[in-house]
Amino acid sequence: SGRLVRTLWTMQPRVGGRHTAEWDGLNDFTNAAPAGDYCFRVVVNGSSYTNVGTLGNTGWPPGEPQHIQHGVISVATDARGNIYTANGWEEAGHDFKVQDPDGRTLFHARYQIRNGNPNGAPHAIAVDDTHIYCATHGWAGDQWKSKQQVQRFCITNGNHEAFTDPALTNSADHVQFYEWPEKQIPAGAFDAEARLMEKPLRALAVRGDTIFVTDCLGNKVHKINKVTGARSGSFDVKLPHALAIDVKGLLWIGHEHGKVSTFDADGKHRKLRIEKQGDIRSLAFGPDGKLYLADGEADQIRVFNVQGRKPKFLSTFGRKAMPGDFAPDRFYDLQGAAVDFQGNLITIAGVTAGGARIA
Repeated sequence: SGRLVRTLWTMQPRVGGRHTAEWDGLNDFTNAAPAGDYCFRVVVNGSSYTNVGTLGNTGWPPGEPQHIQHGVISVATDARGNIYTANGWEEAGHDFKVQDPDGRTLFHARYQIRNGNPNGAPHAIAVDDTHIYCATHGWAGDQWKSKQQVQRFCITNGNHEAFTDPALTNSADHVQFYEWPEKQIPAGAFDAEARLMEKPLRALAVRGDTIFVTDCLGNKVHKINKVTGARSGSFDVKLPHALAIDVKGLLWIGHEHGKVSTFDADGKHRKLRIEKQGDIRSLAFGPDGKLYLADGEADQIRVFNVQGRKPKFLSTFGRKAMPGDFAPDRFYDLQGAAVDFQGNLITIAGVTAGGARIA
């Protein structure tokens, strides 16, 4: 009756000549199509394409290093106010990027993760005085097996630096956690949980010699030595996906989408501190000790005073954007936030036409 049943392929370059293809009899919803006569159509575009750059990118000053990453998943700041982002798939090879407080690019990853071992992308980032630490995922395929790792890089130039534990040689000197996590998701997991478990190392934080790593698939927070990469233990937290450490060394962990609990460095659970917060994307502390919680469901940041026995809600920042909003505190897809040493709030968010905005 003229309805499209199945798109078999799109944007497949072919040389001139004879080609064959097969249809498995399923429609676009993977259901069997009824018996009958079907019309097969091919649309051919005899063109070639050359990428000559990007229009509208706000990198400043113009040039390749200043290219603004189109996807920003995680953000952190250092003691100088520099901004660090983990960018997922990034065509220009800016797997992670470092910008000064005014937005000028200092350096980027130069394809070290995208073309590394495994070939993949980062999805979480943390920094200390000497290194950048990224949680990364390899691509799904027999070669890279969706490997979930922690990698580290020099903070002054972005060069990869191996962890020193000889036991990590077989994982390219990265700290390896999983292969094929998507195949290990428990049956019956809700879609929102499964999305977290596909890339389970959702957040990193560093204190002293220890990197803390949240693990949604294992329902744990792991501890690894930041120099050797050797593991030094773990403790149980259900579906942990956000992490921040206060000035006293207490771990504030976002878990189960909308809850925040506190733990000491040994994993002793203190108490459930905050709950019913929508979809927690990130946690961060400001220099005044306030906690900034980025809620991706409401597309706003909530600020808490956590100095007393019970966190006190203080205020919200930003709100969900409406079509046509361009103000920096209107968010279409809030991904997270960080706070620098001067109390400046840095937000990362997706935009409707594709791409990302850092404000």
